[in-house]
Formats: sequence, C-alpha cells, structure tokens
Amino acid sequence: MNQNAYSETIYKLRYGLQRGLMLRHLCFASTFAILSSSTAFGACSSPAGVTGSLQYITNDFLYCDGSAWQSATVSNTGATCSGGGELTKSGSDFQFCNGTNWISVSGPSTGSTCSTIGSFTWRSAALQMEWCDGTNWRRMGTIPADPCSGKSIGQTCVATTALYAGDLDGSKYMVTPSGCTDSSTPTCSGGTDTITKDWYGTTGSDSDIAALTNVGVATTPAPQKGDVETPIIAAYASVSADSAADFCNDMVYGGYSDWYLPSKTELAHLYCKSTPSSHSTSNPQENVNCGGSPPTAQLSGFHVGYYWSSTEYDDRFAWSQSFTNGSQYGPGGKGTTRPVRCVRRY
Repeated sequence: MNQNAYSETIYKLRYGLQRGLMLRHLCFASTFAILSSSTAFGACSSPAGVTGSLQYITNDFLYCDGSAWQSATVSNTGATCSGGGELTKSGSDFQFCNGTNWISVSGPSTGSTCSTIGSFTWRSAALQMEWCDGTNWRRMGTIPADPCSGKSIGQTCVATTALYAGDLDGSKYMVTPSGCTDSSTPTCSGGTDTITKDWYGTTGSDSDIAALTNVGVATTPAPQKGDVETPIIAAYASVSADSAADFCNDMVYGGYSDWYLPSKTELAHLYCKSTPSSHSTSNPQENVNCGGSPPTAQLSGFHVGYYWSSTEYDDRFAWSQSFTNGSQYGPGGKGTTRPVRCVRRY
C-alpha cells in the first residue's frame, strides 16, 4: 500500500465513525490489511466468511479476510499509540488508534434507539457487537441462523419449544410458552400462566433505580428495552433474588440464557399478538388498538390480569400490562404480585 492510500485509509477509520461510514469502509479487505499482523485464527466460511465480517471471540476482536479470521486488536499500553487503525478492547470499552491517541468507539448500550451515527457498543448479554445507524443499534459480525425462520407468530422455533413473537423495532422476538414452572430451568406445559412475582421480590423495598429511565406518561414508549433494564434491576441492592426481573434474568430455557423481563413497549407488543377476552380500542395507550388492528390470536395462555414489565414508573411504582383489555398501568406498587412472562430478542 503506498503512502497516499495508507493516509486515506487512516482518514476513513478516524472520521468514518462520526459520519456513519465505518461499516462501509470495513467491508474491504484492503482496508483491513493495516489492522493486524495477519495472525490466523482458523478458516472462516460463508456466511461469516464474507470478506470484512467481524466477530468478538475469546477476548479478541476479529475480522475475516475471506479465508481466515485475523486479529484486529493490539495491546493498549497507554494513552498514546502509533500506526493507526488498530482496535483494542480496554475494559468494557472499544477503542481505535488514530495514529496518535486511542479514541473510544463505544456508545451507551440502550438496547433500542441510539443517536450518534457510527458509535459501537458490546452487548454482553447477547455476545454481540452493535453499531448505531443514527436510529437503532444493529448487529455486527457473525449473525447466527434465525431459529424462528419460516415460523409464524405463536409457532415453536427450531430446537426449542419457545414461541416466535414477531418483529418489533428492528429486532425479532421469542417468548416463553405458557404454563411454565417456577424454576431457573423451567418446564412449560401450556395452559394458563401461573407464575406470579413481586416486581422487587418478596423481601425487596421501594427504590428509584438510577440507571433506569422512569416513564411517567402512558403514551410514551419505554426508552430502554428489557434486556437493558432486567440485569440492572436484578443486580440492585433493594431487589431480592425472587423478583420478576431475577426470574427471567436467571432463566435457561430452550438452549438460551439471555431471557429477560419485557419492557413496557415489548409487553404491549405481546399483548397485541395475544387473545384477550375483551379489548378496548383505546388500548394499549402507546399503540392504540395495536396500530389500527385488533389484537391477533397468535399468542395465548396469558392470565387475564396485569403482567409486570421491567419499566420503572418512579421509586414506588412500575408499569404493568393488562391482557384483558390492553390497558397499561403505571402506578402499580412494586410489592404487588403479578404474572410474569419472559422474552428474548435477537
């Protein structure tokens, strides 16, 4: 590579993040050539073998050069760096070398919307790197086969009895079946849900969890997805280990361990795919009449009462979703016992 081409490559890597062009530049093996010393990590094959694919494996950030996985990381030994274009993971942060200094490329993991085009984040619960397109977080690197490919909402997905729950905000969803046992490794027999939990657990107490965004207006969608909120709730000191969030956070079901308590918005989506005994066309408030159509009969087994979401209202209350008429209730005391259903998004 001549000096002009090299300089152009560094320029793109340095400034492309802020202009939403990072992925476009990283798609070419010629760009990647400067990122590593070409340390082989084993052959890569389609679809992950497409030149420029990215993965995070065994504490290393890798790219595919078309035939083998190559390390894109170098040792971050301080504030300054040399060469330019290299990537490193320092703690929970990803950084790149602009030829002089290490620059952070990590964005805050909201799990849903984002604002800074080209920011990156490592979502540890899903073991995947994501980038911001200016509106939504999008996956990078190897995307596993869709376990629910070809399935209709309510049908069981491949190699699991979990149900396909459709698409929402650019992600696909799976939901646990009804009639599950109260266990970290539940069995689910159908029928009507019987599991009930307190939002903060039986020995928990009221507290405003600072890392959660409180939603105080019924028509406002939850700003955070449940996969962001659930582990925060489960780890909080005033929430006991038998809480609604802990139940989903600890669950291993259908070969997956990334289940979580759905947010207010995600729970409304489940309601819109369910079969309530009656329905008010003014509900759910943030998605009136389910986007103009009555709820479908694709998901079933929900209790007729309110279900807990992971979205906080304030220090004393959290949001819940009625599966009778679709109403959403914010002033629900966190010590109230309500049914729970868990989801995962992919």
